[in-house]
Amino acid sequence: MKTVGILRSFTLTFLTIVAALLFLMRASPAAAAGTCAQDEFQAAGNKQKLGCTANDVNIASASNPRDLSGNTVTSCVAGQKLNFLVDFNVVTTSTSSRSNVGLYLGTIPVGQTGSSALTGTCDDNIISPLHLAGGNTLCTAESAGCLGDPNYAELDGSASDNCGDTTAASTDTVTVELDGVLCPAVGATAIVLPDCTTWQVPGKTIACFSDPNAGWPFSPSAAPGTTSKCSCGQVSIPITPINPTISVTKTPSPASKVEPGGAFTYTVVVTNTTNAAVGVTVNQICDDKYGNIATASTNPAQPACPAGTLGTASNITCNVPATLAQNGTLTCTFDGTFTGTEPMTSTDTVTVNAVSAGGAPLSKTASATVSIGEAAAKAQVLKTLDGGQECATARYKVEVDNIGPVSTDESVSLTGATPLSDSKFGDITSLGSRGTGLSVVGTTCGVASGSFGLGTMASGKPGALLATGTLSAAIPVSGKYTCEFDGQFCGALGTAGSCGTGLEDMNTITATLTGDDGEAVTGSNTATLTVDSCFTHTP
Repeated sequence: MKTVGILRSFTLTFLTIVAALLFLMRASPAAAAGTCAQDEFQAAGNKQKLGCTANDVNIASASNPRDLSGNTVTSCVAGQKLNFLVDFNVVTTSTSSRSNVGLYLGTIPVGQTGSSALTGTCDDNIISPLHLAGGNTLCTAESAGCLGDPNYAELDGSASDNCGDTTAASTDTVTVELDGVLCPAVGATAIVLPDCTTWQVPGKTIACFSDPNAGWPFSPSAAPGTTSKCSCGQVSIPITPINPTISVTKTPSPASKVEPGGAFTYTVVVTNTTNAAVGVTVNQICDDKYGNIATASTNPAQPACPAGTLGTASNITCNVPATLAQNGTLTCTFDGTFTGTEPMTSTDTVTVNAVSAGGAPLSKTASATVSIGEAAAKAQVLKTLDGGQECATARYKVEVDNIGPVSTDESVSLTGATPLSDSKFGDITSLGSRGTGLSVVGTTCGVASGSFGLGTMASGKPGALLATGTLSAAIPVSGKYTCEFDGQFCGALGTAGSCGTGLEDMNTITATLTGDDGEAVTGSNTATLTVDSCFTHTP
């Protein structure tokens, strides 16, 4: 019996050594696949499935998340993977101490595919002495980046491992480093991770091989003593997921054209509106009416934009990929042709595809409407000079003087059917046309005035001579008869005077006179008249 006992003891010891060797061969970096509680239990040589029916040790809460330099971390970007330090409150409720406590945290948040602390991808830890992360020295609880438990205890009599033990009915604050934790999608108020704690009963410790003499960092795994010596749940880490966002605007210029329409210029502005200092990279802009506006060569490649229903965009100015800092913008312009008969409208939509710094895909759309309207009725009135037929009206003053010897009494009288005749305008005692381009349009000549003074200018039918064809009285020696007539003459403009353009007329007035004894008396005058016409013309 003693021999059998010795052999049994040897067999158990041998199996333990084999399990330990397997465990050491299985040891892998934190956050690697196959580093969860079930994985490590099997790596220690156990084939059973963990039941985790005991409830001796649990992670009660998490607090004070911070980066590896000790700076507080309050938020993360959806899809981003985080490395950070966090304090766990590890509560032991058993009535006796527990040895070689293991802490397993799944790196995929609860509710997402693959989230587990039993199998798969975990960050595995132990309760260790205080030490600097990645360093080779012990540290105080106040040191930045200090991992472990300030109340670290070895209660199982072992000096060959660094897997801490807990006392009965106690709470330990343990700082661990979690690597590769996936930030969940927005909507969550914290990162909720699956967790499992494992332990061993004092005196039956196995599979913790964190050797104090092996240097830092400590081997992070400790397997449960039996299938029941574990407890799984979830813990909330106070890091708020941030959802990266973009805004997109689309503005046409002009917003409307008259029929038949034509090319409209569109301006697209993409803005990184994320409420944190998180970059966003724009990789593609598509338009439902004009197809591909810009597509970056990415890995993996962007899917092709659908073909535009109105054709292909032109005059494109857009540089992608474009990484936008918080509040940064990307501006792109392109022309799209829209034609038809009024009234017509076209609404087209751009789709902007981007990705956040954490790898989260982003997509946003914006629309713009343009229209084709009726062309406004327009007319114009033009006024120009007819250089071949301009007209001028001149007022001529006619004077008939009796220049007989003052020593005589020889008077003269205007007589005949045409007592006053102009070589161009003919009879100036009546109104009317005198041939091409010549007209008498007003006269006082031959109009009875009661005396030898100027008569009233006729604008319609002129006044008439006395029935006898002579004036009512003769013009005495040194006397005179005066009258005026308006003559209009038309023709091509020529060079005249300082104005540069003008009409020129030369004509002769002949008076038919009869002396007091009935003898004929002649009198005439030739005058050259230049009328300068300076015209300005406003259409």
